[in-house]
Amino acid sequence: MRLPIDRLVDRTVVRYLAGGGIRTMANSSTSRKLGDIMTLSLGITSALLICGPFGAQQEEPELPKPSPEHAILKKDVGKWDIEITMTFGGQEMKSKGTETVTMLGPFWSLSNMTYDYMGSPAHGHGVIGYDPEKKKFVGSWHESASPNLTRMEGTYDAKTKKLTMLMKGKGMDGKPTKFKSITTYTGANTKTFEFFGLKPGSDTEFEKNMEMKYTRARTKKKTTR
Repeated sequence: MRLPIDRLVDRTVVRYLAGGGIRTMANSSTSRKLGDIMTLSLGITSALLICGPFGAQQEEPELPKPSPEHAILKKDVGKWDIEITMTFGGQEMKSKGTETVTMLGPFWSLSNMTYDYMGSPAHGHGVIGYDPEKKKFVGSWHESASPNLTRMEGTYDAKTKKLTMLMKGKGMDGKPTKFKSITTYTGANTKTFEFFGLKPGSDTEFEKNMEMKYTRARTKKKTTR
């Protein structure tokens, strides 16, 4: 068994005293040696008290591991073609778009979308992850057509294969409002995204404003000459 350094120094002092150090205190040379040993003992002990916790070997903290919920995010990875149907005032407007989704490590999916917004090209960027403390999916949405940030959180139903997210942001009038989205995974290469806004005059009831039908883009085969 190894002894701490301060105990070894203390033992050295005791052995010195037992060996006749006290009986020869009149000898100035011996007295100086005893003083040097005592000073060394106090110095080492003080250093151990100050630096001891840092000198001890510490275990590295365990890195967080992805949960089964994080695996759901991988369903979206890839390139998608989108058919968009928007409804305003009872009138439908159709357009198309594309989306590319990648993973940031095992915890976050990053979405980059290009679409047509009222006749002009627009771009959107989304981030979605899973918060194990809240036990909810969390995320945000940013787009070139708006200066406002939309935050979201929600749950996934494994039976219906639906990811439902409640959102908070600002409407077209610039006032704070709520939204809701439902993503239904209809197959390995298809999914549907439904977007809902609050009904006029209501703070709890939603109506559908948009539907986006996703089809995984086909990879072009390289032709060999």
